[in-house]
Amino acid sequence: MKRPFYSLRTGILANLIFLILAAMLLINAVMIKLAENDLLHSRVREGKSLANALSIALQSYLRNPEKTLPLGRKHTLEENIKYLLAQSPYSEFLFVSTSGNRQFTVGQWNQGKEDAVALCRQSIVTGKPSITFNGSTWAVMWLGYENVKVSAPVKMGGRSVGAVAICSHLSDLYTHLRQSEKIILIYIVLNTIILLAAGMFLLSRVVIKPIQRL
Repeated sequence: MKRPFYSLRTGILANLIFLILAAMLLINAVMIKLAENDLLHSRVREGKSLANALSIALQSYLRNPEKTLPLGRKHTLEENIKYLLAQSPYSEFLFVSTSGNRQFTVGQWNQGKEDAVALCRQSIVTGKPSITFNGSTWAVMWLGYENVKVSAPVKMGGRSVGAVAICSHLSDLYTHLRQSEKIILIYIVLNTIILLAAGMFLLSRVVIKPIQRL
């Protein structure tokens, strides 16, 4: 008994849909991961620049408290730090002295302050910036880091007198990726329909019609 024509066409159609969707979703997953990594690296680079700027500002302040900072000498050190933080995606600041008995914070350190203190101590020992990712939250298709912390040493006279640490929450980064993902999924559906229509036309012309003639 010959297999009905519509059954053959339905089978080919189902396999085409599966293959096209699987290929596009896999490519989409890779592209989203690459985009996420690029955004994370950009956030880290921005954090390094900000941590160094805060370190220099704090170093100048420790040498001469009357020296003008970004907002001018009429503003407190805390106000100047808040001003620098407001220009970036970083919202928390911490300074730890070399002895560890002096700390100065700006922002809401609800959690993760211990990690920031440990990161500051690492920068004091190494004399170099340090980076750490902490926590977990839903990213786009998988779990991602909840926040990133960057530290930099504060030096005076060639030696470290302390270190600064800043923290950035990554929820805004993932929100941006999820919004982009919605647009990408719409394009995937449209591309699947177009490729499916073109594929069925070619298959019908090259394969199915010759089989019907047999």
